Amino acid sequence: MAHSYTVRMPDGKEYGPADLEALRAWQAEGRIGPDTLVWREGESDWRPLSQVLETGGVRTELVIEETVTVAPRPSPAPAPEAAASAEAGKVLERTAKQPAVRPRPAAGPVRTARRPRPSPWRIVVPLVLLAAVLGGALLWWKLSQPARDRQRAEAEIRRYALPDRAFAEEALGLRVEAPPGWILLRPDNPLFHAPEARLRLAQPALSAFARLSTQRRPRGAPSLDAALDRALADWRLLTPGLQEEGRSDASVSGTPARKAAVTWSADGQEMRGTAAVWRDGWNECALLAWGPAANAPALNTATDALVSHVRMAGTAAAKIRAAADAVAPEAPELSRASVEAIVESRLAAGEPTDDLPQASIRVVSRGLRALSSVESQEMGQIYAQVYKPLKEKERARLAAWLSRVRAGAAVAPEEGQAMRQALRDGFLALPEDIRARLQVLNEKAVTAALAQP
Repeated sequence: MAHSYTVRMPDGKEYGPADLEALRAWQAEGRIGPDTLVWREGESDWRPLSQVLETGGVRTELVIEETVTVAPRPSPAPAPEAAASAEAGKVLERTAKQPAVRPRPAAGPVRTARRPRPSPWRIVVPLVLLAAVLGGALLWWKLSQPARDRQRAEAEIRRYALPDRAFAEEALGLRVEAPPGWILLRPDNPLFHAPEARLRLAQPALSAFARLSTQRRPRGAPSLDAALDRALADWRLLTPGLQEEGRSDASVSGTPARKAAVTWSADGQEMRGTAAVWRDGWNECALLAWGPAANAPALNTATDALVSHVRMAGTAAAKIRAAADAVAPEAPELSRASVEAIVESRLAAGEPTDDLPQASIRVVSRGLRALSSVESQEMGQIYAQVYKPLKEKERARLAAWLSRVRAGAAVAPEEGQAMRQALRDGFLALPEDIRARLQVLNEKAVTAALAQP
């Protein structure tokens, strides 16, 4: 039969009744300790819990049994009084053999059995640890949010990547090898709008982009700064608020170039970019690269690497040089720059260059308005020296031929060859300094004429 126990807490409160299993459970939960006083029902005093659990609740006590031995009497018929006395002796004998039942020691009123209140530390410590773990997880989530955003942005960019690492345009002699970190993008990517671009690139790690475009150089704009102005004007159409910060010289595959640094704001974010322009004959190339200003140092390095991976074969320039070499001796009145400018203009328009000696006459005549009156008078005096050695008849014939050529009228090839030879001989007969001056005046007229629509 299980015994019942009562527990007395240090504050005097008592809990019970409870059995040994309950006491062990309360101790394991930290509700009571080994020194907590416990009273077993029927015992005379309180004992520490450790002693109760150690002995299993049993306390060994010496119980003295008092027995009364009643000698039998030989009387066969005892008197009623004697019988009563004998019966009383038997009762005393049975009572003496039973252990004494001791009352519960006085220790305050017995309370209804309740579980002892647990130690507050057994609740507070786990809660503190749980709060620390949750707080650390939340902090990690917030601190890692930018990294996750970058990963998502990079993944979105890479969705539109081409498998190729190189771009080539044989007709232009243009080739671009994507440097490390850069990828080629599909033309239909929605990341930025550039329908006229020949090549689109991205640097996902920097959220940077670039595009390369080419166009035929407008008539008369030999300056690279003029080309840079056009590139920036086109960029501003798609990027309102774009501001130029400065220009500098550059080189693309050994070809002279000009570049400009720009900045603007987009959706509350500062952006920086670089525009680089260069030429190959009549082809004008522009490379635009941009990204967040927060990545400016890395962006500049990546842009320089991209520019260094652009290769220009100079196909158009080679064609111009070859054609100019063939026709320049036939037009000694023109400087080399004038010859190449006219050749470039005709090749860009798909026109032949073998008739340049005659075509140059029309070009110069269209640009004579660019000369001042003094320059026009000076040119007239030089041409008078060219015509002076000719006879009157030949001079009249040359004047008529020049009028038809300037008007664009058709002339017989034989006549044209004879007239050009006469002019060539006259130009070569001029003193070198005068011929050089004539080339300067003609170059001014050629430049003005080629700039006309």
